[in-house]
Parts: sequence; C-alpha cells; structure tokens
Amino acid sequence: MLEARADVPPDERIERTVYVRAPRSTRYGEVAKVIDAVKGAGAQPVSLQTDALPN
Repeated sequence: MLEARADVPPDERIERTVYVRAPRSTRYGEVAKVIDAVKGAGAQPVSLQTDALPN
C-alpha cells in the first residue's frame, strides 16, 4: 500500500475511499465479507453508509 511506503511522498499517495451501502435485509456477514474484500484490495478508509434518519 502506498500510504505505508516511506519512499513515496505523502502528496503522491492516493486515498481510495470506499463507502459500502446495503439494504437492511442484507445479512451482516455478507456486508463484512465485502468490507474485507475491499480492504484487501487496498481501499482505505472503508466506511458504512447509513440511511438518512426520518425528520
């Protein structure tokens, strides 16, 4: 990963942000598998996107 490499200047490092969003009917384990795969591919940070709260 570039962020861990001391030979690459910070301004040349690429941030790979990923937001994961799934229907409430999706089992947590399936979402966790996706998050693990995305992290394994080098994405950083990985965040969960939640539905907006009703007014």
